[in-house]
Amino acid sequence: MPFYFTPPPYLLESPIGRTLYGDVPDALTIDSSLTLPDACEIAIIGGGIASIALATRLWHCNLLHQTIIIEQASSLAETFFSRISKLRQRVMRSPYEHHVGAEYVRDCEMLDFARVNWRHLTDIERGEIRMAQSGQRSVVPVDVFCAYIRHAVEAHQIRHQVRRGHVNSVQVLGPHHFVLNIDGRHLTARNVIWAVGDQARPLPEWVKRGQSKKRVSHWEEPGQDDEIEHAVVVGAGMSAAHLLLNLREAGIRVTWIVRKQERYQCTDVNALYFRPEGRSYFLRQSLAQRLECLQEQQRASIMLEFEPIFRSWEEQGGLVVYRQTEVLDLEPDNDGVHLRLSNGMEVHTNHVYTAFGMHPVFSPPLISEGKALYQGRPYPLADDKTLELLNCPGAFVCGSLASLSIGPAARNIDGARIAADRIVSHLVQLQERKV
Repeated sequence: MPFYFTPPPYLLESPIGRTLYGDVPDALTIDSSLTLPDACEIAIIGGGIASIALATRLWHCNLLHQTIIIEQASSLAETFFSRISKLRQRVMRSPYEHHVGAEYVRDCEMLDFARVNWRHLTDIERGEIRMAQSGQRSVVPVDVFCAYIRHAVEAHQIRHQVRRGHVNSVQVLGPHHFVLNIDGRHLTARNVIWAVGDQARPLPEWVKRGQSKKRVSHWEEPGQDDEIEHAVVVGAGMSAAHLLLNLREAGIRVTWIVRKQERYQCTDVNALYFRPEGRSYFLRQSLAQRLECLQEQQRASIMLEFEPIFRSWEEQGGLVVYRQTEVLDLEPDNDGVHLRLSNGMEVHTNHVYTAFGMHPVFSPPLISEGKALYQGRPYPLADDKTLELLNCPGAFVCGSLASLSIGPAARNIDGARIAADRIVSHLVQLQERKV
């Protein structure tokens, strides 16, 4: 069925193949010829966006040459950019001020990078830069963000400190004394930072039954049968939103199942928590209150620009939405799958796409005398000022794992930069004490 509401151009398309000044295409590729040393001062587990933010700050503090970054993929931030590519995402939800450049130093920020490439941008993209310069909300083209990340990695000479491998465990031998098991090899480090990112939430049983018949897939899995006429999307976040957009653009009728009520907002959490006063307010709360705030703020939400698009499609019948609804059961058949819903409805569809979101997982385990030091809770307890794990000197967390100390914005790009400043400031103090 045709639809008549035209989505903003930046949600559907962006210039393809444009060359941006300062972009280094192979900057994120891990050099497999580099060997793992026996020891280092700082080991970072994970090579994603949070790790890059840490590395830029370490470079400015003259500590990067003492650092080893361990990443199991073939390039830095590979998981992040792979997800963006699979969703055919065209703009970032984070604004220009959320970048991986270091705090409090003269560093190239993302807005600077975009302005340098002014002549390569479209009129709409230039308008977004003007809005960012005036303090208004703006959106960043994905290709500009990707090029900026590659530029930051190259400018801060980060790639030389990266080694490819999988960290199986981290053994604690004493304060500031760790041994990392990396594919059977061992690396001794005085300080270890977990920058591991989130993992997909566990799947319910009905999804597993549908997967066995190839009728249900996670949004990250390869594309399905081109013969699909009707699809069901289950989820309420940005992944679900891009699935809806892509399916409707392909002319496929869609039923959208939302467990509660979809939320449309500019940023993924209240903007208050991106500001110093918001983070200060969060830290004044008790542990129970912090957990309650995180649970509320980190609920799935969708970028504001999608709301008029989806409302229009729903009014025209090209999109059916079941709110306050869950899938109770699923039964594959010859030409699709039959769903039984909690609202009493039954739906027959060719294929079901799931987007249940991500959650933090403390991995690999931190082990002392054969026992894991951290297990069972969604977030580890860390010092609010340094992000050092309590009772484990030298072990630090960033990203979602630092949520109890940074607040709801911890999982955001801006939160990664704040975490980097807290961790590295403490590491500098430790270096000064040694001297």
